[in-house]
Amino acid sequence: MLGLVGYSIVSLVIGALLTVLVHLFRPIRQNDSFPALKWILGFTALAMVVPYAAVEVLTKSLEKPLSEPALAAVTDLGVTGRLAYQKVTWFDGQTARVIAVIDEPNQWGTGEATVVQIGLERDGQGWAVADGEIVNSFQRQLDATTFPPYW
Repeated sequence: MLGLVGYSIVSLVIGALLTVLVHLFRPIRQNDSFPALKWILGFTALAMVVPYAAVEVLTKSLEKPLSEPALAAVTDLGVTGRLAYQKVTWFDGQTARVIAVIDEPNQWGTGEATVVQIGLERDGQGWAVADGEIVNSFQRQLDATTFPPYW
C-alpha cells in the first residue's frame, strides 16, 4: 500500500510540472484566468492512468505466450496457490517482465496476495525464465512494490 502512496505523490508532482509547462506557453493575457488546480488534477489523473493502461494493452496482446513460463517461475520460487492475475509490464521483443499475483494460504489459514515479478527472455521459439523474485509477501517478510503498484 505504501507503493501506491508513493506512486500517487510522484503522479501529483508530474501533474504539477506538466501544468507549469502548459502555463509557460500560454499567452500573457490569458494567465490571469488560468485554472491551475483543474490542470494539476487532470494531469495527475493522466499520470496515474497511463502506466496502468499501457500494462493492460501489453497484457491483452502477450498474455497467452508468456503465461506458461511465468507460472513455471512462480512454482520454482516456491509460491503455492491460485493465480489471481498476471500482468505484462514490459516487452521489447527479446525480453519481457511479468507480474503475477498469487492467492496463497498463509500459516493462519487465510489468504495472502503474494506478488511475484518474473523476467523472461526469448529462447528460440518460446520464452525462458531469466529471473524471478517475490516482491511482496507478508509470511516471507518481504515488502517491496512494483511499477505500477499491484497488490
